[in-house]
Amino acid sequence: MFGTSGVRGRVGEQITADLALAVGRALATSGADRVVVGRDARSSGEFLGSALEAGLRECGCDVVAVGRASTPAVARAVGTRDADAGVMLTASHNPPEDNGIKLWNPSGQAFDEAQRAEITRLVDRDSYEFRSWDSLGGYAEWDGAESTHRDALVATGRDLSGLSVVVDVGNGMGGVTVDALYELGADVSTLNAREDGRFPGRPSEPTAETCSDLCASTAASDADLGIAHDGDADRMMAVDEDGSFLEGDTLLALFGRRAATSGDRVAAPLNTSLAVDDALSSVGASVTRT
Repeated sequence: MFGTSGVRGRVGEQITADLALAVGRALATSGADRVVVGRDARSSGEFLGSALEAGLRECGCDVVAVGRASTPAVARAVGTRDADAGVMLTASHNPPEDNGIKLWNPSGQAFDEAQRAEITRLVDRDSYEFRSWDSLGGYAEWDGAESTHRDALVATGRDLSGLSVVVDVGNGMGGVTVDALYELGADVSTLNAREDGRFPGRPSEPTAETCSDLCASTAASDADLGIAHDGDADRMMAVDEDGSFLEGDTLLALFGRRAATSGDRVAAPLNTSLAVDDALSSVGASVTRT
C-alpha cells in the first residue's frame, strides 16, 4: 500500500474516503492516542481529512487538526503537540487530480518500514479496535503549526539583511518560507503565492522547465537567488543570481559542504552524483550511500 513517500494516487481510484477512514482506524488501533492531521491546498484534502479523523476518533484516538499547512510544519507539530503520530494529506509534487497520505513520528521522521507494514496489515485484514460511545477520541483545532515552524526556522537562521530572494511558492504551502526569510531580514518577492490546489501558476513539481518564470524573474530583478517549492513544501529547488536552475545534486553538494567537517560521514541516496563526493572531500568528509 505504501510507496517510498506514503500512499499516493488518483483521487476516486487509489485514494478514497474509504481508504482514509481505514488508515485512521489502523493508526489508532496500532496504539496512537493523539494524532496531528494536516493537509495541503488540494480540494480533496478536506473530505479525506474528515474521513481519516473519523477513523481515528471511532477507535479512541484524539485528533489535533491543523488545517492547511506545509508537510515540514505538520511533521514538527507532532512533537510540539505531544502527539504519537502525524498525518499529512498531500500528493506532494504530483498533479492536482492526485492526493495521498504521509505518516510521521514525533521525531519528525516518516514512518519506517515496520510501522508502514503494521498499518497495511490492519487495513488489509479490516481489523480495528472500535471504542464504545463514551470512550471515543476527542477533536481539537490548532492554528499554530505554520507559525511554530516559521519561528523554529528563524531561531536557527542568521541575519539575512541585504539578501534579495524570489520565492516561487507554486500555489502550494511554501508561504512559511517567505515568512521566515522576511523575519530574518531578507528582501523577499513572490511568484504563485496564492494557495490553490489546482496549481494554476505552474505544475507542482519544481524543475528547470516548470521554473522558467522563476529563472527569468531572479535574473531580471538582480536578486541573489530564487527558491521554488512543490505543493506541500517538503521539496526545495533553487536558482542562482544569473537565473540558472540548480540541479538537486548541486544543492546536496553545497549543503553537505557547509554542514560537514573533517572526518564526518554524510548519508546520501544511491543515485547521488559524484559531485557530492567531490564537494565533501574538499572539507575532509566522505559519503555513505543508502
